[in-house]
Amino acid sequence: MFAKATKNFVRETDCGGDLIPVSRLNDSDKLQLLSLVTKRKKFWCWQKPNYHFLTVTLSDVLAEDKPIKPVIVESDFVKYEGKFEDCVRGNLEASFGKINLGAGGKGLVESQSSFGNLRKQEVDLQQLMNDVKGRTMNLNNTLLKQVLERKHEVLCILTEKIVTTKKCLITEHIQTEEKIGGIAGFSTKVVKPDAVDSARHSGDENTIPSDASLSVLKQGISVLKTQFQPFVKLSDDKQGALYKTLYEILYHDELVTVLEDMVNNIRMGDKPKLMELKELKPAQQQDVADFLQLVGYSLQNGLLLQEEQRLFSAAHLLISAVAELPDDTLALLGACCDLQVVPALCCLPNVVSADGTLPLSDPTMATFSDTGRFHIVRRLFASSNINLKMTESTVKAVTMKEPRFFPFILYIALYGFYALGGNL
Repeated sequence: MFAKATKNFVRETDCGGDLIPVSRLNDSDKLQLLSLVTKRKKFWCWQKPNYHFLTVTLSDVLAEDKPIKPVIVESDFVKYEGKFEDCVRGNLEASFGKINLGAGGKGLVESQSSFGNLRKQEVDLQQLMNDVKGRTMNLNNTLLKQVLERKHEVLCILTEKIVTTKKCLITEHIQTEEKIGGIAGFSTKVVKPDAVDSARHSGDENTIPSDASLSVLKQGISVLKTQFQPFVKLSDDKQGALYKTLYEILYHDELVTVLEDMVNNIRMGDKPKLMELKELKPAQQQDVADFLQLVGYSLQNGLLLQEEQRLFSAAHLLISAVAELPDDTLALLGACCDLQVVPALCCLPNVVSADGTLPLSDPTMATFSDTGRFHIVRRLFASSNINLKMTESTVKAVTMKEPRFFPFILYIALYGFYALGGNL
């Protein structure tokens, strides 16, 4: 719950991507100003960098023993109250935030986080530069040597952090009933902070044009077909096991975070960090171990089978994409898997015209003849900056303003699940 609360807070208050969410409460003790942080370079162009908090500070790695006492400037940041709801109900409603599912059952998951008045603490950088002037780093420091040996990591210094001013409340209420059949509704996650910092700024480079036909993704999709071929070549049993595991993690963000980190480490040639794995529930630990085993990596001996390199690369690509998608998008993706509309969605970029339209008479559109299904797909696309509209005779799919990488990331996830169904 803590990881989910901080992740959603950062997404709502930091459009520019300057804040790093703390995924574990235990990491808070490491986050003293001037603590050292490693920044792992992006493997994919659309990924956010990964950060890992170390247990040492700048003073610990300087040659002289004289500790640095930073001058800290403190200011108000934001007041934050967040509330999230995942609902499954037995009714049909097309109002904002509700989606219709063709699955039985009832349930409610309600999460609430109250961080109250938050303060920003930052180091006086000019004073810091004066304090370290003429001092050198101790390159014989054991931890520093380990970091310098890793080619894909950069050493950073924590100079700002956001802190709470009172005890925080993070709750999760779960209410479920047995499956009863019929049609169900699904509500997306929506967060409404009381106030957010007005100093927002732009984020990633925009590589996908605004107001462009979905066909703009065709070139990238042709590459995805090749990347995910190892999934297609798996036996039915292995495909089913991988599909089931990946489908389950869509609803467990802490599992996504740990699995992505472990897969990234393995792909970079490093050993996965088992400490993060141990913080999961026993059943989740087993899910991670089983997944890695299925794609050719054994946690027991720490080896990736040579003959499974391409399979592991495909799994790495899919997990990386899933980890970049917001919680509501993942929930909608799971809904589309349930409704078996993923194959039709994967066809869209290849069949829409240059202006993004496709006649409803096209066989691909048969899947969307049901209003409930179309509403779910429209929500899924909107969450990834794709605008989907239906008229009396056509469907039109175009990118929204400044879509960034999100349309392509969504299609990586869609094609990954599509391939695990034995398609492509």
